[in-house]
Amino acid sequence: MSLEKIRIIAEKRNCQNCQKEFIIESEDFEFYEKMKVPAPTWCPDCRTKRRMSFYNAKSLYKRKCDKCKQEIVSIYGKDTEFPVYCPKCWWADDWDTKEYALDFDFGITFLEQFKWLMDVIPRPALEVDYLRMVNSPYVNACGALKNCYLVFLGSRSENSAYLYSVGDVNDSMDCTNTSIVESSYFLFNNSRIYSSSFLVNCNDCINVHFSCNLKNCNDCLGCVNLQNKSYCFFNKQYTKSDYEEKIKQANLGSYAYVQKIQKRIKKLFMQYPVKYINGYKNNNVSGNYIWNSKDVKNSYGIDNGENIKYSQMLEEGPTRDCYDYTNWGDNASNIYETVCAGEGVSSLKFINGAWVSCDIEYSDNALHSNNLFGCILMRKKSYCILNKQYSKEEYFP
Repeated sequence: MSLEKIRIIAEKRNCQNCQKEFIIESEDFEFYEKMKVPAPTWCPDCRTKRRMSFYNAKSLYKRKCDKCKQEIVSIYGKDTEFPVYCPKCWWADDWDTKEYALDFDFGITFLEQFKWLMDVIPRPALEVDYLRMVNSPYVNACGALKNCYLVFLGSRSENSAYLYSVGDVNDSMDCTNTSIVESSYFLFNNSRIYSSSFLVNCNDCINVHFSCNLKNCNDCLGCVNLQNKSYCFFNKQYTKSDYEEKIKQANLGSYAYVQKIQKRIKKLFMQYPVKYINGYKNNNVSGNYIWNSKDVKNSYGIDNGENIKYSQMLEEGPTRDCYDYTNWGDNASNIYETVCAGEGVSSLKFINGAWVSCDIEYSDNALHSNNLFGCILMRKKSYCILNKQYSKEEYFP
């Protein structure tokens, strides 16, 4: 067998960043060849850290808008080199990022020219879908919110606060990794929940409290690993009337009693086996918090994914054929080394931020655009290099 054939089967490398050994498998080489990118020189963990260094979802600062001079809330502090505009100013039609276009200079490196663009182009104070936000100024990485406060990575939610990575959450507080929720409090990794509180890894539950790993249950308190149950109190079955009497006796309005229940449910949880993965309807997956997926490896937070590796927080499926991809999804395909991109994106390489865009490389935030290279914050543009407009024939010589 030739050396070239051996390399294609698998190859060990030492990470250029942390020096630890990692393996590039044959399927990885096939993906890199399809995406027309070189094989990575950093290990998966270091690649994730590098992507996340561009990612600030929930740190907010007070500063002034560099355009209207009003006091604003921003994900950028006062000491940034680039200008920062409030959402209203940034989304206005009286300016265009093409004003900062560069002619490509072959006398200096691409990264030097790209860095210059990054330092001069105004950035939006918050990464939000401004036109679909109502009375929700203290949020980031969000869209379609109304009357919300301190929500990060959220969408389609109303009258809620203190949320992270959520969708379709209404009249609720303190929820993380949760979707389709009404009138609930303190949830982690739940879906389709109504009038419940203090839940972990529960689905399709109504009026359930202080419980873990429940599915299709209602009127339960302090329970673990139950399915299709009602009127259970710390995993013991009661009649409806007896359960209601137990609830009346419980002083759920007392902080001390709540602390007592939390200690008791933690002790109960330790008595039961734990499922090897938080997920269901999967085929050939490895990682955690994976649902409805196939051929997903070394990833977490994936819903409706296929052929995905070294990726995280892609809970807005479907997502297909992606490596080293962090956050969002929603009909995304053929993505590599990208953070914060989704809603119909495809063929992205080395991207920080993209929305309804395709065929983009080495760019920072692209909205409703395609065929960009080395661009910053382009909206509804095509065939641009370093923010300069070209014809299709010039872009594809």
